[in-house]
Amino acid sequence: MGRTYTKTAPAPAPAPAPTPPPAAHPLEQYASLTLRRGSTGAAVTALQKALSITADGSFGPATETRVKEYQKSKELIADGVVTTNVWNALMARTYTKTAPVAAPHPLEQYAGLTLRRGSTGAAVTALQRALGGLTADGSFGPATETKVKEFQRTKDLLADGIVTREVWNALMGR
Repeated sequence: MGRTYTKTAPAPAPAPAPTPPPAAHPLEQYASLTLRRGSTGAAVTALQKALSITADGSFGPATETRVKEYQKSKELIADGVVTTNVWNALMARTYTKTAPVAAPHPLEQYAGLTLRRGSTGAAVTALQRALGGLTADGSFGPATETKVKEFQRTKDLLADGIVTREVWNALMGR
């Protein structure tokens, strides 16, 4: 029995992928929100990062003061309330479409954890490496506690040997 083969035309080349639209500004999702003292959450954290202040997600007196300073610098009403005008000014200042997206700091994943003597695990290992001069064994013992206190003193933080978000931020250079 003979088989018959039919020659087919080659498949057409796939169409080029469409050019994606420019990425939205990371602050754009918050632009319709009004923030003021007492506000909390991700929008406040994003605001604080855009203003280059400690990002704890809580709109307190320090955030209000920085917002007023920023509003004055942009000739906006300096009332400490973040409205669309403030968001728009921040987006214009902090974003260019060609700017590469910065990778998060390797310690960022641990910034919400509180560590103290007796803590163990990957976060402790990362802490020990960041502090330097320690065996990174993942066990928060007396040597790690001493190193943390030394670091806290150099950053004018409460030298209690407890690693809070404030200490993580200092370790990340914030």
